[in-house]
Amino acid sequence: MLQETERLANYDDLVGQRGTVATRLNPAGKARIGNELYDVVSDGDMIEKECPVEVVQVVGYKIVVKRLE
Repeated sequence: MLQETERLANYDDLVGQRGTVATRLNPAGKARIGNELYDVVSDGDMIEKECPVEVVQVVGYKIVVKRLE
Protein backbone atom coordinates (compact mmCIF):
# COMPACT_ATOMS: atom_id res chain seq x y z
CA MET A 1 0.00 0.00 0.00
CA LEU A 2 1.34 3.43 -0.99
CA GLN A 3 1.63 5.76 1.95
CA GLU A 4 1.60 9.48 1.29
CA THR A 5 3.20 11.95 3.63
CA GLU A 6 2.51 15.64 3.71
CA ARG A 7 5.44 18.01 3.94
CA LEU A 8 5.20 21.59 5.03
CA ALA A 9 7.00 24.16 2.92
CA ASN A 10 10.12 25.53 4.55
CA TYR A 11 11.14 28.97 3.35
CA ASP A 12 13.91 29.59 5.93
CA ASP A 13 16.58 29.32 3.23
CA LEU A 14 15.15 32.46 1.57
CA VAL A 15 16.37 34.76 4.38
CA GLY A 16 19.04 37.06 2.95
CA GLN A 17 18.12 36.37 -0.66
CA ARG A 18 17.22 39.22 -2.98
CA GLY A 19 14.53 39.55 -5.58
CA THR A 20 12.20 41.94 -7.40
CA VAL A 21 8.64 42.94 -6.57
CA ALA A 22 6.24 41.47 -9.16
CA THR A 23 3.08 43.19 -7.85
CA ARG A 24 2.86 46.27 -5.64
CA LEU A 25 3.24 45.31 -1.98
CA ASN A 26 0.53 47.11 -0.04
CA PRO A 27 1.83 45.55 2.23
CA ALA A 28 1.19 42.08 0.71
CA GLY A 29 1.83 40.98 -2.86
CA LYS A 30 4.21 38.87 -4.91
CA ALA A 31 7.95 38.94 -5.44
CA ARG A 32 10.24 36.97 -7.72
CA ILE A 33 13.15 35.47 -5.81
CA GLY A 34 15.44 33.41 -7.99
CA ASN A 35 13.23 31.68 -10.55
CA GLU A 36 10.21 31.41 -8.25
CA LEU A 37 7.26 33.71 -7.51
CA TYR A 38 6.35 33.97 -3.81
CA ASP A 39 3.58 35.58 -1.78
CA VAL A 40 5.35 38.10 0.45
CA VAL A 41 4.64 41.00 2.79
CA SER A 42 6.68 44.15 3.20
CA ASP A 43 8.20 45.13 6.52
CA GLY A 44 5.61 47.91 6.75
CA ASP A 45 6.18 50.13 3.75
CA MET A 46 4.30 50.04 0.48
CA ILE A 47 6.75 48.87 -2.20
CA GLU A 48 6.16 49.53 -5.89
CA LYS A 49 6.43 46.94 -8.66
CA GLU A 50 9.97 46.29 -10.00
CA CYS A 51 11.69 47.50 -6.79
CA PRO A 52 14.51 45.31 -5.49
CA VAL A 53 13.83 43.62 -2.14
CA GLU A 54 15.59 41.35 0.34
CA VAL A 55 14.01 38.65 2.50
CA VAL A 56 14.53 39.65 6.13
CA GLN A 57 12.36 37.14 7.99
CA VAL A 58 10.31 33.99 7.53
CA VAL A 59 7.58 33.10 10.03
CA GLY A 60 5.78 29.93 9.03
CA TYR A 61 4.47 30.64 5.55
CA LYS A 62 4.92 34.42 5.88
CA ILE A 63 7.90 35.78 3.93
CA VAL A 64 8.82 39.33 5.01
CA VAL A 65 10.83 41.55 2.66
CA LYS A 66 12.35 45.02 2.85
CA ARG A 67 13.03 47.46 0.05
CA LEU A 68 16.63 47.81 -1.05
CA GLU A 69 17.84 51.31 -1.81
